[in-house]
Amino acid sequence: MPANDSKVYVMHVEADQWVAVDASSGTTGQGLRFSILGADGTVVKPMGEAHTRIVLPSTQDYYVELMSNVGTANYRMSVLIPARVRFPPGATSAEVPGSLGANDVRHYVLRARAGQRMIVDPNTSRGQVRLVISGADGQVMLSGRVGPPNGTFDGILPATQDYLITVRAEGGSRADYVLGITIPPS
Repeated sequence: MPANDSKVYVMHVEADQWVAVDASSGTTGQGLRFSILGADGTVVKPMGEAHTRIVLPSTQDYYVELMSNVGTANYRMSVLIPARVRFPPGATSAEVPGSLGANDVRHYVLRARAGQRMIVDPNTSRGQVRLVISGADGQVMLSGRVGPPNGTFDGILPATQDYLITVRAEGGSRADYVLGITIPPS
């Protein structure tokens, strides 16, 4: 990107969807900034730092304007829009089936309250998966356990926020799984 220039990217996002956008340039990652604007004119992230984690308010197209305020910059921008997990009305758990190719990754997100217990159990019928669980605030709850029994997360959540669950196929082979997510009643 030339100095003092900008690029605009469009993403279509559903209401209440969690999105992470990161941009970096060179080894330091400095000199880039971006904003996010809804097609309806709503500014959801003013021009500033080149990273954000945000829940978008409505279903529409969103424009990410990326700018360089240094010389010509080679950059990389990543956008993560995980699948939102919702429990059926009155339920305390959900099962999310999935299938991944060798070393593929899938991301899920769900909202939970501080003090709730959350259990995430990756039951595989083929291959193995690795779990990473973190809060929207960046706090890592679980980093990279594989297979039973150590692949299950069972913990008390520290904050009311969205929690990102990343599932990765391990061992260079395909993985078929059912991700059991439970938040027992208090």
